[in-house]
Amino acid sequence: MKDLRIACLLPSATDICVALGLSHYIVGITHECHFRSSDVHILTRDGLQAADKTQMEIHLRVQEQQQMCRMPKEDTTSLKVNESVPSLYPIDVDTLRQAAPNLIITQDLCTVCAPPVSQVKGLLRENDTTRILSLSPQSLADVLQTFVTIATACSVPEGGIQLRDTLQQQLHELKTIIYSFRRPQSSPRLLFLEWLDPPFDAGHWILDMMEFVGLQNAFDNHQQQPRKSGVRSWDDITHTTNPDVILVACCGFNVERNAQDAVAHSHQLQRVIAASRKVSTPIYATNGDRYFTCPGPHLVTVGTVLLAIAAYRHEYPDMIAAIQAIPWVQAWLPDDLTEHYLRPITLSSSPTVRSVDKNTIADIEDCPNTGCDAGIDCGDDTIGHPEKFCWDKLHDEACQAGEMNYKDPDSGYSVFTELAHRQRGRCCGSGCRHCPYHHINVRDKATKIQQPAWLYLPTTVEEHDVFTSLSQAHNNVRVLFFSGGKDSFLTIRALARQAVRFPLVLLTTFDATSRVVAHQEVSIQQILQQAQHLQLPLLGVPLHLIEEHVAKVTGTTPADAIHSLVFGDLHLKHIRDWRKDQLGGLYRLEYPLWKVDYATLAQDLELSGVPCIVSSSTVDTVQVGERYDALFRERLKAAGATIDLFGENGEFHTLAQVWEVDWRYALGYHTTRNKI
Repeated sequence: MKDLRIACLLPSATDICVALGLSHYIVGITHECHFRSSDVHILTRDGLQAADKTQMEIHLRVQEQQQMCRMPKEDTTSLKVNESVPSLYPIDVDTLRQAAPNLIITQDLCTVCAPPVSQVKGLLRENDTTRILSLSPQSLADVLQTFVTIATACSVPEGGIQLRDTLQQQLHELKTIIYSFRRPQSSPRLLFLEWLDPPFDAGHWILDMMEFVGLQNAFDNHQQQPRKSGVRSWDDITHTTNPDVILVACCGFNVERNAQDAVAHSHQLQRVIAASRKVSTPIYATNGDRYFTCPGPHLVTVGTVLLAIAAYRHEYPDMIAAIQAIPWVQAWLPDDLTEHYLRPITLSSSPTVRSVDKNTIADIEDCPNTGCDAGIDCGDDTIGHPEKFCWDKLHDEACQAGEMNYKDPDSGYSVFTELAHRQRGRCCGSGCRHCPYHHINVRDKATKIQQPAWLYLPTTVEEHDVFTSLSQAHNNVRVLFFSGGKDSFLTIRALARQAVRFPLVLLTTFDATSRVVAHQEVSIQQILQQAQHLQLPLLGVPLHLIEEHVAKVTGTTPADAIHSLVFGDLHLKHIRDWRKDQLGGLYRLEYPLWKVDYATLAQDLELSGVPCIVSSSTVDTVQVGERYDALFRERLKAAGATIDLFGENGEFHTLAQVWEVDWRYALGYHTTRNKI
């Protein structure tokens, strides 16, 4: 025991060792561990750099890394690792050897949470006698037994048993108090979100924690629940969960980041609340990293208490007072719960919210707004009736009366009309609703514009032998309705193969509130990234709930410059007929991929070298984040799934990550895939 040297490659192992009184035996920890000592080496680096990334960017990075590894999760004995794949948690080999541990504690439950056993073994020298202890708890009981497992490996089994029994006793004390106040058969429905983009539900031990304090998993429809957390769709969450309380506890994030991301997903969360039709559905953010996804002492105690407080604090204040009076709870939670452990979230219904001087006339973009124009479900009676809460009707009436503003019925704020903006004589740069100057002075157009505007125009004309500049446009501009997926991308390649050169404009419609492309679940920022990489002009068209799609599109680009509107439809005739009815009388319509066989399309996608990732899915057999490739299609075929292999019936949608290869190669005429 006196020669014990422990390297903890996951934060929960460090917490457990400290709780067992073994901190002076720890010689190495991860960069994410909370325990620190000048004598302890930091063995890992942050290969993910999550602080600077959105949740979707993190998710895609993780999925990409898992696809590259292609190593079975059950393989915990092989000494080989794919060294060409950059690890999410690279281990500093020199520091590891300098620390000279004789016991390394890691896990094989999740490659996102810590270095797996296979990676650790691949770094040890041949004939190395260092012991490796791999943990993979699935349930709350497994987590408690982990304390005994680690203690036994460190030759102090009695300490592990004592710690486990103490925590079990505390849990039962908490449960006794809850059930003494709680009405029989009263089980609040908790929507626990381990991730937001895409949304992940609760899994593993969290399900046991919820059950322990008398809560019902909002995803539980009396069916057998899988242990593992999984991807859900926002539509599924909206229409099936009916939550009483929502807890945002994203894996790896503290309370500040989770609160920030919850507000950023206000549109989706508001839809969930509106669909539940409850008087009140509180939303909280908490430290998902410390209290829920890290299976150590803090999870068993603090995490379980936080679940109870979030669910019962409004209906059972006496219960909460009794819980907070428990001595061990006071020891774990000494500070103000609201700010440090459980933060109430006030959702925003506007993507850009700025303070408004009460003495000035404010435009609608300066304040939060709610109601159907903000993307909130106001009831079926508003759909198809523009006279109810319709911006355009109010605006037209105000302009006809010569008014400089009109009152928004939803917020009560005054909104400048087009007449007021024309009197100013320029775009003010604020992204105003009725800007007649196409938001020309708005810097961050993708997050602010309310009218159609150029999101990207190449500043330099580079001769790339594919598409010509808009400056050379004369009745030859093709406008491609671009969603960012594989079909849209393949349409660009088909246009690039045509003998005649012409200007190409990408036109993307997106929700005016969430700034997301409908059905694709792709943000307009990702579309902008695609356009910038391919050096193609991008016209953004924000759509509101009851505004006509066609009216937006046809009112933007001069008709005498447009040769045709282009669509990436493959074979759905009713969609093509609808486009013809709506737009066929105004423009020539082109369908470069129409009736092209799937084998040809798949081959062209492979030749491009551009990876495509599933961005949304409506079927269980396809998961968000999967790579769309030959293996993906073969898997669907082998499973006998009755799914269109290109997702043409709406089963799934994709994002073409064109930025991963040189733009010339992506467009189909360069000799290398490497980015320049």
